[in-house]
Amino acid sequence: MKLTQALINQAMQAFNDGQYDITISTLATVYQQHPMAEMLYATALGKTGRFLESFDIFRRLQKQYPQNADVSYNYALLLKESGNLDDAEKQLSLAIKYNPQYHVAHHALGNVLLNQSRVEEAQSAFENALRCNPQSGQYAQSLSKSLYLQGKWQELITFLTRDNLLYLDVMLAELYVEACYRVHARNTLFQQKEKLSQTFLSSYSVHYFLALSELESKRYGSAKALTISALSLASEDEQKEEMSTYAAYIDWLALPSESYLAALETKLAKTNNTQLLELAF
Repeated sequence: MKLTQALINQAMQAFNDGQYDITISTLATVYQQHPMAEMLYATALGKTGRFLESFDIFRRLQKQYPQNADVSYNYALLLKESGNLDDAEKQLSLAIKYNPQYHVAHHALGNVLLNQSRVEEAQSAFENALRCNPQSGQYAQSLSKSLYLQGKWQELITFLTRDNLLYLDVMLAELYVEACYRVHARNTLFQQKEKLSQTFLSSYSVHYFLALSELESKRYGSAKALTISALSLASEDEQKEEMSTYAAYIDWLALPSESYLAALETKLAKTNNTQLLELAF
């Protein structure tokens, strides 16, 4: 049987649909006729857990095409799936060596390093990926996450402020608002709170940190409105308890009456949240 472009397209369509067994059966007797078919066949084998067979093919491909970045990259992805992170890292490093502009390899290397808790090295890999492909929202997310995990709040703020990346999606906005809160950038959040709260209406985290910032700035009316919004968005009982307690606390601060104090004390008696207790007293 002869390998045709139509057969490759059929196998590729099945692969893209997640029908890896069909890809395997389509190419089983013809995959050795073309390196692209070999790599597709080997990848499909790996996707079905047949790693040993898959890796044998990839090693053969590497001998035949010793400086092919695509072979090293796809081999690395399957090594990562099999849990072999060290070898995955080596293969991705090879792919980058063969093609320094291979942005997906830089990004994949960052994810491998992140899985090994090597966050600072992952940050560098994500920076390289973004340098090669500055328009990628996915790479911006990954770099932001690595900065967040290291507590590099000011770097995170600077990065997300560039080109208004913080408005690219809700995850970036949430990281930005929390970073600003962590470094006490209350005026910055105050200036952006309307746009942030309106743009990300369904984000609990955005409203939560905006509410805390306004509360600490003693803007009680705004803090109460944001707290009520966060409370309506809370999905967990602990979140609901926290925000309802903050609401009671703000009522007491705005109008320190005995009734508000009694309501607050009732809330505080039911919580083990140290942040709430420290804030109140």
